[in-house]
Amino acid sequence: MPLLLPLSRPQRRRIHKIIHANLDKGHARRLMAILLLHYGRWFQWYREKGIDALEVLPSGRAPILPVAKIVTLLVLLIPLPQNI
Repeated sequence: MPLLLPLSRPQRRRIHKIIHANLDKGHARRLMAILLLHYGRWFQWYREKGIDALEVLPSGRAPILPVAKIVTLLVLLIPLPQNI
């Protein structure tokens, strides 16, 4: 017996609409989990890379600082007189 019965297209569309309109993150995460199970992504991740592939990754992207520009600006600002 499959873990999850196949979802029809109207069911998937309804789930997508609820996810986008919902303010409750917990509810949205559970609905996304159902969609991921339906599409088989978790199983694919597990088969390809093992249990480590299911670990939660940090959200967002890594911060990128323009270090060269910051250093140049600091070098220009250091010799300026401080009128306080």
